[in-house]
Parts: sequence; C-alpha cells; structure tokens
Amino acid sequence: KEASILVLKKRRPKYKRELDIEIPNDAIKAAVELSIRYITDKMLPDKAIDIIDEASATANIDGKSEITLRDIANVIHRKKGIPMESLLRTSSTPVDFAEGMRAVVKGQDHVIRTIARLMYKGIQGGQNKRRPLGTLLLLGTTGTGKTELAKQAAKQLFGSEEAMIRLDMSEYMTDNADGRGRKINFKNTFIIATSNVGHKRIRDKYITSGQTFTEMNKTDYKEFMKDMRDELIKIFKRPEFINRWKIEVTNILTKQTIDKIVYSKMAVHESSWFK
Repeated sequence: KEASILVLKKRRPKYKRELDIEIPNDAIKAAVELSIRYITDKMLPDKAIDIIDEASATANIDGKSEITLRDIANVIHRKKGIPMESLLRTSSTPVDFAEGMRAVVKGQDHVIRTIARLMYKGIQGGQNKRRPLGTLLLLGTTGTGKTELAKQAAKQLFGSEEAMIRLDMSEYMTDNADGRGRKINFKNTFIIATSNVGHKRIRDKYITSGQTFTEMNKTDYKEFMKDMRDELIKIFKRPEFINRWKIEVTNILTKQTIDKIVYSKMAVHESSWFK
C-alpha cells in the first residue's frame, strides 16, 4: 500500500504535463485503498494506476483541473456497481453502523453491537488481510430477525441490501451439488451464518430467566454461550471450525418488541400511502 502511494505520487508530474490535471494526496490514497478493497483481479500498483488514469481522463473531458475523492469513487462505482454512498463513507464508527441497523431491527441490541464492532474492525484493517472482513454465527429460534440482521449489515457495509448473497446450505448436501472448480475471493465479504441449533436450550433459558440475552448480565451470558458452543461442537465434531466464528444468540421476541416491529412496518406503508 505505502509503496503504491509513493509510485502514484511520482507519476503526478506526468498527469500535470499531459492532461493539466492535479492529483492531490487524498485522491491517491483513495485510489490505492479502494482498489485494494474492490479490485481483486489485478495487483498493485497497476490497479490503482488504472483508476487514476480513468479518473484523470474523465476530469480532462469535463474540463476539471483537479481530481477529487468523488472522481475516484465514481470510477469504482462504474466498474463494480458499489453505491457512491458506501464508497464516500470514510469515517463510519461502530455507533454509526449500529444506529443504521437499529432503525430497522428491533430487540437485538447486543447482536447489533457485535456486528457493528466486527464491521468497523474489518474496514479499518484490523482483520487478517487474507480472510473475510468478519465471520459471525447467529443462533436463535425461527423468526427472530437473523436474516434481517444480515440484510441490514449488508446495507450498512456495502450500501444496499442487495449486496447480501444468501446461500441455503441444505441445497449443498451432496458432493455434486456445488464445486465447479471456480475460486471466489472472500477478502471483501462479511460472512453471517444462521442456525437454529440449540433452539430448545435458548427457549428454556428465556423462560426460566425471564430475561432477554440483551438484559442478561455478562457472566450469565458468557456461561450460557459456553454451553451453546459445547452443543455446536457435539454436532459439528470440529472444535477448530466452531472456534473460527464469533457466536451470538438472538433474543426471542417479546410482545413489546413485536409491537415496535409492527409499528415500524406500518410507518413504511403509511408513508407510501400518503405519497
């Protein structure tokens, strides 16, 4: 990354001489960072140079004298279809991510906080560069919003719910159901797996404690999650597989939470009716 930024800085006189275009430092940094994240089929510094070349050519046609961060983002937007809002968001915090998800998903605050922290860590480079941005296993009974959490995570991280690709793993139970020899790059993905493993244990815990998992104190929740992890290991027989995931349990929906969901959905319908 640092070497590529240096290469692009040394090329600045070329753009000034040939196209009369100025390339500021923030545009160079954006070209390198966005190419690392979104252009996976080429290597640095070539892929960052390609972005600067295209942005410079467009700026020259438009009569501009300097490339901006928006010009760089627009190149990625045209190449990859990533929403501009997502590309231009340079200062998101875990709180920003959490608030965006909380506006839609009700009653799962502890899970939302975990997802927000994982997403922030991923985009800040706190995750292993050869691995996905984050890996989360969501457990819980049917209808608690696990899929909706994944949709809203996609919207916050990539700008659109359409960025979520859903795989029903029950369709891949035989050797000939998938593998076609193609390799997929998972560096710029956030993986959320969902399961209803341990649903009886989850229901019983809620009934006996009378608390949601968000309300439970840290010690009790940690002890419960240890039991859930042991149950997962019994089923999958592979501790090393289970240990790769951050695991959370979604709350069973209370009447109060269901009311919030209904009112939230109704508000969306009402706004379209008024239009």
